[in-house]
Amino acid sequence: MRAKVLKPKGPSHGQGATDSCPQPGDFPLGSPESRAAARARVQRRTTLSPYDEDCLVLCLFSSQLSGHADPDSRCVTNTEFYKRGWEIRDGLYGPIIPSHLDPEYPRRTLASIDFEAIHGRVPQPGDILRYEDLADLYSEEMLKTQVGMIQGAWARRLPDTPCPFKYEDGKMLIHQDDGTWKAEEGAVGKWSRIEDEAFGREFSFYPPRVVPEQPTIRAVVFIESKDKKRRVKPLEENADTP
Repeated sequence: MRAKVLKPKGPSHGQGATDSCPQPGDFPLGSPESRAAARARVQRRTTLSPYDEDCLVLCLFSSQLSGHADPDSRCVTNTEFYKRGWEIRDGLYGPIIPSHLDPEYPRRTLASIDFEAIHGRVPQPGDILRYEDLADLYSEEMLKTQVGMIQGAWARRLPDTPCPFKYEDGKMLIHQDDGTWKAEEGAVGKWSRIEDEAFGREFSFYPPRVVPEQPTIRAVVFIESKDKKRRVKPLEENADTP
């Protein structure tokens, strides 16, 4: 499961009011201005009480405690904090639609999932997803901030249980039941799977594979497809793009 991104809090938490501030769509797609507007929009809507913020953090990141994580997700999901966190999450983002009821689910690809996380909407043919956009989501600064938020919430709400998250050498690490620490997949690893989609290569999440040190392409473009899936192809370097 992909790591969820929780942005630092901002000045308000209202819903339904008209937002007259600059919006991501007011600027070229993928531009620094568009990304800054998106971050500001999230910040304006996500101020919570300290208790609710801790609950939301624990709820969102408990999904990372799967497999051989120690302690595992049960130490969070069996608490009142998890239940409250889900209530807040549904209030902020809307309830999760079961896959069999979600018309978008059969069309999703890894590329479209990341595009939606970055830009807040589903991609259309001609839209571009750039490695730099993905790298922003999984930057060292963002991961360090996330781990700090998790550790703080954990210490306040689950003080008798060791926190299984830590930040080291630019990576988020999760404690395993054999005593080791496992690094979460970073931007290059996630982008390499999008490259697989763009080139039509077969891939699987297991067994783990060797991740390249750098991307081989810097951007992909969404295309029309007969099966209606939101497929991508490599973006030509000399293409006339925004």
